[in-house]
Amino acid sequence: MPKKYRIVHLIPTTNTGGAEIMLYQLTRSMDKTLFENIVVSLSNKGIIGKRIEEAGIEVCNIGMSTKGNPLDIWQVLRLFTTVKSLKPDLLYCWMAHTNILGILFSHLLKVPVIWSIHGTATSYPEMDRLTYVITILCAKMSTYPDLIVCCSETVKKVHINFGFNSDKMVVIENGVDLSEFKRDEKEREALRAELGVSNNDFLIGFIGRFDRVKDHLNLIKAAKMIVHQHRNVYFIMCGDGIDLTNKKLTGWIEAENIMDHFFLLGWRPDISKIMASIDVNVLPSFSEGFPIVICEAMAGETPCIVTDTGEMPFIVGDTGIVIPQRDSPALANAIEQILMMSDNERIAMGKKARDRIAVNFSLQGVVRKYEKAYLNVMEKH
Repeated sequence: MPKKYRIVHLIPTTNTGGAEIMLYQLTRSMDKTLFENIVVSLSNKGIIGKRIEEAGIEVCNIGMSTKGNPLDIWQVLRLFTTVKSLKPDLLYCWMAHTNILGILFSHLLKVPVIWSIHGTATSYPEMDRLTYVITILCAKMSTYPDLIVCCSETVKKVHINFGFNSDKMVVIENGVDLSEFKRDEKEREALRAELGVSNNDFLIGFIGRFDRVKDHLNLIKAAKMIVHQHRNVYFIMCGDGIDLTNKKLTGWIEAENIMDHFFLLGWRPDISKIMASIDVNVLPSFSEGFPIVICEAMAGETPCIVTDTGEMPFIVGDTGIVIPQRDSPALANAIEQILMMSDNERIAMGKKARDRIAVNFSLQGVVRKYEKAYLNVMEKH
């Protein structure tokens, strides 16, 4: 019987986010005869952490502070004690905040360590101050990890410019489960009934947490231009912080007098249902690495409108529309372009989008790449 390798994943949080979702998809899909995955969250258990546990994977929550000094020496010691007790064969660090700790722990435990990088922010104030400082430190320490996994070529180039060691870097893109995300007319009808809109109404989706880089205001301004001419168009927004308690967000929508065209759904566990229900998915961000939400929409045969940011133009290819960042008129024009398509044209675009995901970004192919990387690092160590 082959050896079963224990992979301990260090991640700052298991709340919602692209990296967290990829962690969930990866750990639940890996070959369980070869790998045992354990997740250690520096903070408390989040929504994705609970889903990981439901998939039968152990999740340890350290409860480290997210305010003041998050790297208090006693908290770090508690974290190290936890990791040591898990007897890892490999440490896998998700995002900059765990990378430095991963180097320290791997040295003390004499096990290999892999860093992963998911963001494309290039400078302060695009990043918060702590993340910027940690990223600079990681660049100076980037000869020490056994491997650095970037979620896209864009992320790799950005961090090489930061000073990261390019010889240690490989690219493994995010992937999506094609069995979970697919067109489903029953789910489409169910969500539209829940929202009180008809099958003839046009639904535009924007799935993403409330964060300045997602540029929700951009879509709201474009929406004003659209609903002025198309009264049967509605906008679904969902994600952390996207609900009626968000006064900044609702204030932006109310200022344009279009609140009756918006559904603010907050975080939803049924994103596949959302993707099956919308006619077009929009992501107008001005900073992205490899947003898995675009892959999820495309897998559901939903055309996408994205900005020329990060890897999004490459993900979409010729199956959607790419527009400039922070350009509401261009966004409105792109929406109008898809609105004016016939049903058959939109359906054909959606099928082409799913085909592109199946060829390039299926979860099964991505998981095999991760497994191969893990085995290669452990064999060389």
